[in-house]
Amino acid sequence: MVTRKKWGSRIGNMSLQVKLPLLISTLAVCMLIGTSSILYWYGSDMLLKESKNNMILNANRIGEGLWSSVQLEEQSIYLASINQTYLSLLQLRAEHSLKDADFFSERNPLFTKANKLMTESLKMSSGSLIDKNGIIIASSNRDNIGSSRTDRAYFQAAMKGQSFISESIVSKSTGSQVVVFAQPILGDSANVEGVFIMTVNTSFFVDQLKHVDGSGQGSTLILDREGRTIFHSNNNSAIGQMVESDKFNAVVQTPVKGQISRGGIEDPEYFIRYSKIPKADWTVVVQDSYENIQKPLDDLFAKISIITLVALLISLTVGIFISRTITQPIARLTGLFKTLASGDLTVAATGNYKSEFKVLADSFTIMVEQNKSLISQMNHSIEHLNTSTNELDTASKQTTISIQETSITTMEIAKAIESQALDT
Repeated sequence: MVTRKKWGSRIGNMSLQVKLPLLISTLAVCMLIGTSSILYWYGSDMLLKESKNNMILNANRIGEGLWSSVQLEEQSIYLASINQTYLSLLQLRAEHSLKDADFFSERNPLFTKANKLMTESLKMSSGSLIDKNGIIIASSNRDNIGSSRTDRAYFQAAMKGQSFISESIVSKSTGSQVVVFAQPILGDSANVEGVFIMTVNTSFFVDQLKHVDGSGQGSTLILDREGRTIFHSNNNSAIGQMVESDKFNAVVQTPVKGQISRGGIEDPEYFIRYSKIPKADWTVVVQDSYENIQKPLDDLFAKISIITLVALLISLTVGIFISRTITQPIARLTGLFKTLASGDLTVAATGNYKSEFKVLADSFTIMVEQNKSLISQMNHSIEHLNTSTNELDTASKQTTISIQETSITTMEIAKAIESQALDT
């Protein structure tokens, strides 16, 4: 408590030349630090929300784009599958009217026409026509004709009358990652006569995503229903491989029907958003570590700190300059008052004073002049007083002499009266 009182007394008695710059500097520091703190708090919150919103929007946009591409591809496969040539070839196959040697030869005009049709119409992908027994009876790739697809999930699903999109697989002929679209071909009685499949390279869907993460921070993944990587924005070697992390399993293994499924995955180190498209069951994952998300905030903090320091230096410089414009005139006037207090009436408030200080300096000069006049008048009065005093002293002395003379005369008269009385 004593220490606080001492410090309070010291601060209270501190010179204005020290106190005013200190107070102005303290005010500037408090204002700038407070403003910078509020700016960083609001700015970092907005920046963090913006980063997360961008990731959410990316996941949604990519998911919607893929879903549109898949739907368009399905539509094109359906339009290709309803060609009467394919149905006629399947019906001919079901009749067993031709031996395999004749069926799979140029002697079969439907076989030739179907193969030619596939070769000419399917430029960006390969197509095949599969009979009820799972045998490819026509294909844009002649090497596939006669091979069996009975064990394939897409064939089994299409034979049940449902269009199907397979998981991503590696093509044995090209070594590239492909997806098979299977479309059932229905006969006149709505029975499944066979399956038309189109093998599409996954690059057809994801080539436009190669530059989705140009900043190098965060990553975008596209996974099939088995968790195999179709696209990875940061690691091309991961394409075709099973995703290493188990945190995506629950989302990948959950089928989606109807509309795109969207959501987030809780993780202590990463902010993760996903969109899962139906039919193909592809999962678009956009993720970034909280450390990367925090980097712009750290950069913002560094910039605000630098700006604050520069502003502090400028504010302190301006504050000291302003305080000196106030304290210097006060210090000069204080010195003049001290000189005046010592009895020197020759002092005068000369110099360049402005505003209220000019009024104060002029008033000081007037006060000094009035003091001079007052003292001069007092000196003149004192001189008159001294003269009157001297005259009074002379009169007093004369009165004393007169009194003494009167006393002597009185005494002489008294003696005369006394002498006369004795004679009588």
